[in-house]
Amino acid sequence: MVPVARAEEEAALLQRLRLRILCLHGSQQTAEIMRERLNRLERALTHPQTASPLADLIYIDGPILLPLRHGDSVPMRTWFSDPAHSANRHLEPSVRTSRCACEMLDLMDRVWRRYGPFDGVIGFSAGAIAAAVLAACPQRYPNLSFAIFASCPDVPSLTWADCCSLPNPIEIPHFLRCLHVFGSEDKLVPQSESMKFAVGAMHSTIQHNQGHSFPMRKSELEQYVSFVRNASAALPEFQGIRSDERESLQAIYPDELTVSSGALIELFDGVEVITVKLSADDNAKFKSPVKLHFRLGPSYPLTFPTIDIAHDMGMLEFSSSIESALLKAMMQTVSQLAGSAMIFDAISAAVQYLQDYSETEHATIIEDVGLDVLDSESDASLDAIEGMTNGKISLSYNMASSKNSRGKWTHTIGLVGKPSAGKSTFFNAATRTSIAKVAPHPFTTIDPNVSQATWKVPPDRVPKMWAEGLHEVYVPCIVKDVAGLVPGAWEGRGRGNRFLNDLCDADVLIHIVDASGLSDSDGNILPEDTASPTDPLTDIHWVRAELFQWIFNNIAKKWDSIVKRPQRLPLMFSGYQAPKWLVIKVLTSAGFDLSVSPQYAKQFWSLKGLEGAVNEFLDARFPILLAMNKAERITSENNITRMRKLFGDQLVVPVCAASEVWLQAKREEGIIEYQETAYESRPRLKKNKELELTSDIDEWQRAQVVIDRFNNTGVERALAAAVMLRPPTLCFPVEEFEECRPLTGNYTCLPLKPGSTVGDVFEILAHGADGVLNGQFVRAEGTGISGGAARPVRKEAEVGVDVSVVRIMSNRKSRWQRVET
Repeated sequence: MVPVARAEEEAALLQRLRLRILCLHGSQQTAEIMRERLNRLERALTHPQTASPLADLIYIDGPILLPLRHGDSVPMRTWFSDPAHSANRHLEPSVRTSRCACEMLDLMDRVWRRYGPFDGVIGFSAGAIAAAVLAACPQRYPNLSFAIFASCPDVPSLTWADCCSLPNPIEIPHFLRCLHVFGSEDKLVPQSESMKFAVGAMHSTIQHNQGHSFPMRKSELEQYVSFVRNASAALPEFQGIRSDERESLQAIYPDELTVSSGALIELFDGVEVITVKLSADDNAKFKSPVKLHFRLGPSYPLTFPTIDIAHDMGMLEFSSSIESALLKAMMQTVSQLAGSAMIFDAISAAVQYLQDYSETEHATIIEDVGLDVLDSESDASLDAIEGMTNGKISLSYNMASSKNSRGKWTHTIGLVGKPSAGKSTFFNAATRTSIAKVAPHPFTTIDPNVSQATWKVPPDRVPKMWAEGLHEVYVPCIVKDVAGLVPGAWEGRGRGNRFLNDLCDADVLIHIVDASGLSDSDGNILPEDTASPTDPLTDIHWVRAELFQWIFNNIAKKWDSIVKRPQRLPLMFSGYQAPKWLVIKVLTSAGFDLSVSPQYAKQFWSLKGLEGAVNEFLDARFPILLAMNKAERITSENNITRMRKLFGDQLVVPVCAASEVWLQAKREEGIIEYQETAYESRPRLKKNKELELTSDIDEWQRAQVVIDRFNNTGVERALAAAVMLRPPTLCFPVEEFEECRPLTGNYTCLPLKPGSTVGDVFEILAHGADGVLNGQFVRAEGTGISGGAARPVRKEAEVGVDVSVVRIMSNRKSRWQRVET
C-alpha cells in the first residue's frame, strides 16, 4: 500500500466521517432520475462555509428492466414484480399480492459488500418498499440508523413469496429512526396507507399538499436536513457506553489512539472514527505498523463498527488476503457483542492474529475470508480439485458440477487503460449516463464508476426467425470504470493496488487504448505535432505486463512454501474470483501435476513454469478486448490497421467514444435522429433543425468521419465483442415454436453460465422478480436457434447449441401464457 501523505490522511478521515446514504428510486424510474430529484438535498447537505459534502448519496438502479415506453429513450427500472399488474388479474389474490424480492436482495448483497455499509436509506414509492425490506434485515444489511420513506404504502401489510425468505410481515427495528413523507393528493399511494406504516416512537412524518411525489421545496428541505441531523446523533441511551469506552481506550492506548468526531464537520456528531496504531512490536512478523480505523455509526453499539485497515507495506509484504483474514478475525469477535462496547475486543483480536500469524496456517484459511464470491460452491467443486490431483477427472469438467456455478450470468465488463485514454468517456457512452468525470488530465477517476449497460446479441446467435424479422436482442451487463493504470501499478505507483483489486469482479476487460498516440504512459496529453507519439502497441504490452505482475508476484513471494505443499497452488489463485475448475484446468495445461510430492515439486517446479501458468490464467480469467479509442484522429488510422493485423479483428475494435456521447446528447435535445447499433449507424438532422455552434458543427463532422469509416462509433460493438471473448450460454424462452413467439412479449434472452440446465431456466422464470411462470415444472421442449422440430427435453438437460430455444410448461398458468382455442 502506498504511503499516505498527511493531507490525504485528513481527506480520508473526513470521508469516513461523512454519512453514507443509499438512495432508491421509484418504479418506472432510474437512479439518474432519483439523483436529479435529490439534487437540492445533496446541496443542502454540504458545509455552509467550505461547500464540502457532509454526506455521500449513493444511487442504485433497480435490478428489473421494464419494457421501453413510448417517449423514453432508455428503459426504466423497478425493484419487484408488480402484483397489481393487469396481466395478473386472473390469478388468485394470494398469488397476485405476493411479491418476489430475490433479484433486489441479490443486488443489495453486492451493493452492501462493494459500497456499504450505509448509515441511512432514502426510498421513493417502490424504492421506499425496498428501503423497508433492507431495514427489516439488520443482520444481512447492517449499520442502518435512519430511513426516509416517501410515498410508501403500508409495508407490513404486504406479503412476500416464500423464495425470498423474508419475514411476513416486515418489521422495522425499534432503534431505526424513520421519516415518512406523504401527500394529501397522492392517488397512487393514499395518505391513509402511508400513515398506517408511520407508527412508533421513532417514526416522524411530513405531510405535503402534492400528489405522488418527493417534494424538494425549501420548507421540506429544511425538515429533511433537520431529520438527518437528529437521526445521525448518537442514541441517547448509549451515549454513556460510548463515552466510557472512549475514556478506557485512551487510558489503555495513550499514544497509539486518536478519536475523531463528526463534530469536526459541524453536523453529524453521532459518527466517530477511532484509530489505533499497532506498532511493529505488536506485529513483529511484519515490517511496518498497521492502523485500524473503526467507524462508529449513529446507532453504535446496536450496530457494528465499520473497520478499515491501513499500512504502508506493499502487496508482497501484506497481501489483500492477510487484510481480509485480519478483518474477519475482528468482525467475528464483535459480532457477539451487540449492545456493548466492542473496540477493545476487536483490537485485542487484531493483535492476537498478527502475533500468531503463520504463513502456513494462513494458507489454509485463504478460501474462507470472503475474497472469492464463488467460494460458496458446493462440495462438487472441491471434489473436482481432489479428483484432478489424482488424475481421475478430465479437463472437460465444468461449472455444471456446482449448482452455485450455474444460472444467470450478468457480465461485468472492466475498463482498463492508462489515464486520459478515454475510459470515462467510453463508460458514459456505454451506460448512457454522465456518472464518470471527464477531464484532459490523469486520474480523473479515483473511485470506480459502476453502472448498467446492454450488449447486443450478434444476429448469428439469436433464433433464425428473430434474425430474419430483424428483431434485435439486448442483454443487460455491468460496466466498471476504474482508476487509470500507469507503469509500476502492481508495485503501488499511481492508484495501483487499488486499481488492480477493483478488477477482481470483472468477467472480461476492455482496454481503452489511445489509438492516436497523443498521450504518454502517465496520461499526459501530447501536442498534435509531437515528433515522438506513443506507440499504442507499447501501451498494450505494458498494461498486460501490469496485470501479469499483479498475479505473478502475489504467488511468487510464497513460492518456497508452495513447493513444500504442492496442493496449495490452486488456492493462490482463489482471490481472483475464478471458479476452481478453471484454476485446475489452467494449472494442468501449464504442466503442474498437483499430485506430486514436495520433494518432486521442489526439484522440478519453477518460477518459469509459473509464468506460463499465470499467462494462461490471464487469458482464461481476464480476456481483453482492445478498444482503439479516438479512432477519428489522423494519426489513428495506421495504428488501428497495424493492431488489427497483429491481434485480429475479433480483438480490435475502432472506437470514438466522444462522438457517441455527443450524438446521444443531441438526440436527447431533439436535434438529430440516431440509433446506435453494434453494426451500423447513420445519424440524421431532424427536419427544420440546425447546428448553430461551431463546436457542434465540428462534432457533427467528426461523427460523420467516424461512421463513414467504421459504420458506427464502435462503443456498442466493443461491448458485444468483449462479452463474446467469454461468452455466456444463451437461452431464448418462447411461448410456442411455430412462430417462435417469445414468452414475455419481448425478444428476451437469458445469459447463462456454461453448464446451466433447463431446470435452472425454470427457476429463473418461476422465482425471479419477473414472475413469468408459476407453479411447478411439468415438461419442457427445446430446439436450436436454426429451428427444426422441437423435442422433449429433461429438466437436467444442459442448455446449449441443440437446446437453446426452450418452451417450459408449468402446472399453473402464468400471466403471459395464453389460453389456446
